[in-house]
Amino acid sequence: MKKTINARSIKALFAAFLVLLVNIAAQAQDKVTVTHTETQTTSWLSGNWMWVAGGVLLLIVLIALSSSGRRRTTTTRDNITGTTTSTTVED
Repeated sequence: MKKTINARSIKALFAAFLVLLVNIAAQAQDKVTVTHTETQTTSWLSGNWMWVAGGVLLLIVLIALSSSGRRRTTTTRDNITGTTTSTTVED
């Protein structure tokens, strides 16, 4: 069963659209003032280069701490006898 759009709903939709257009036109005529103020900050937190330098320094410290306790394992295989030898060296 098809629903037909009656004339009342079309009129209501058209009226809502006209009210919207009138509202847009009224808003467009309001006077707009733009105020721009500039502030000079000298805090070390406001400098982006300080954050980048701190991040790089943190990465260097983390890499230095994590690589200091590494183990190095060397595995050698003798093809003639088929034996495998593993040597673990702690740095």
